[in-house]
Amino acid sequence: MQKVLRLFIPAVLAAALCGVGFARESGYRTPFSSALEKAVRMRRSVQKNPGMNRLYMMRFYFPSGQVPVGPGFWERLFDVGVTDQHVRATAFYLFNMYVSTAAYATDVPGKLTFNYLGVLDGFGMARRPFDASKAASFYQEHKKEIKAWLTEFFAKAKLPAYNARDPLNDRRELAFLQVLARSAHPAAPGGGYRRAEKNLLRGAVNVADKELLAKWLRRAVAQGRRQVVVFEQPQPDLSALDTKIKPFKSTMQRLYRYVSDECNYCSYLFGRCACEAVASRSANWGLMRIYRVVARPASGEFLRPAQGEHFVLADGASAPPWRYHTATLLIMNRDGRFTPVVADKFLTGESPAPFEEWVKKFSASHTVFSAVPFTRSERVENAIKTPEERRGKNVVVAGKVFEPYPVLK
Repeated sequence: MQKVLRLFIPAVLAAALCGVGFARESGYRTPFSSALEKAVRMRRSVQKNPGMNRLYMMRFYFPSGQVPVGPGFWERLFDVGVTDQHVRATAFYLFNMYVSTAAYATDVPGKLTFNYLGVLDGFGMARRPFDASKAASFYQEHKKEIKAWLTEFFAKAKLPAYNARDPLNDRRELAFLQVLARSAHPAAPGGGYRRAEKNLLRGAVNVADKELLAKWLRRAVAQGRRQVVVFEQPQPDLSALDTKIKPFKSTMQRLYRYVSDECNYCSYLFGRCACEAVASRSANWGLMRIYRVVARPASGEFLRPAQGEHFVLADGASAPPWRYHTATLLIMNRDGRFTPVVADKFLTGESPAPFEEWVKKFSASHTVFSAVPFTRSERVENAIKTPEERRGKNVVVAGKVFEPYPVLK
């Protein structure tokens, strides 16, 4: 009987090992992706915290305090046309998906959640929007150029060499692009993220970083209380504002709103403050990222909170219905650890909040998020004004009287 068992156990082990090997190469896994997974997962930092420490190997855009002026800025920055930017952004996405799935030891995800933050950064930095729904056909048309970028990206990252001629890699990359296409939404045509069932973007922010971010946020809010955003046109385009207004009978509308009352512009002031500090190089900022995060309804006109009918503001009041909401996500790295924190004066007050706490305020099934590397904007800078005087509830800007933006409660 013992002899039979000795013969039987090795056979079982061999079968089990064959089964593991088959599982690793099944689905869309390839010899290259398996080698990459092995190399990535060998790193102790990835084993400890794959959600955050995969960022060490991913491509990203370091925050900049420069203001892009005119359409020629991006041409000078990248020295390429729109199509070439989309080619590079597609390779950027595929590279970061390769690294992320390797860190998570997974095949191909069913959808893009915040656990894959960073894979869409290249599209967010392109001069023109990318149609994510047509990602697969774009890949087929520009495969040679995309793969040339992938070869370079992997070589620079000192990861396993990428084989541009392996058709199995084509199949995996098309699967990644199908995930991208599924993430496209009218609210995020270039691709968006959903709230993850199990959030992997976690990490405690140290006291020094909390104090620094709170200081920046207080400065931005104080500035926003002194400045306004103005709209002046026969039928004003108020799409940049987050709430509805009461109808006007007048054909010409001159409206304003304090920057501190408007999430899009208030978060912009904070992002600008952060970028100016980073640009000063007065500290070691490591590999930090700054994102402009926008939550939009996946269906219907207004955002839905995770609980109740209205979002609860930091002061305990109920928020009016929001068409969207904007905040700033920072991935701090001054102490060598990646820690995600959100600055959102409206939902979390004038102190930074852990990303995990902030994202749970939104309905998982009814919210789509975009997360784009923060960049300064000439258009937004020009829209923010300092009033010359105040006349009751009205303000005077450039000699013209503007009335308050009337929010529907």
